[in-house]
Amino acid sequence: MQQRTFEKDWGVETYWGCVKNKYISKTLQVNMKNRLPVMCHKSAEKTIYVSRGILNLEIINDNKTIKKVTGLGPGNSYHIDPGIEHAYETKNGDVCFVEILSYCENEKIKMEHK
Repeated sequence: MQQRTFEKDWGVETYWGCVKNKYISKTLQVNMKNRLPVMCHKSAEKTIYVSRGILNLEIINDNKTIKKVTGLGPGNSYHIDPGIEHAYETKNGDVCFVEILSYCENEKIKMEHK
């Protein structure tokens, strides 16, 4: 896969690995004081790994309230199962983290702004 980088309002997203029917990998560099939209992958699992900064991971309940906020720092990882609504937030500095997602063709991603 050829590396692809996308400038976003919140920072930079770089796709750097894809094995069809197996996984997709990307790096997200999120600028300080940003909150990414709530998302939910229908069937894909993902694991995130923080390489720089403190990432606040919000896990959302079915009633749309925040169930859990976890502050992940450098070297921390977290696994997110399919169907779990979640959002990322950076409060006190820029954050860089890696996402590895299971490959799901025609995967629907639910995104909402809070």
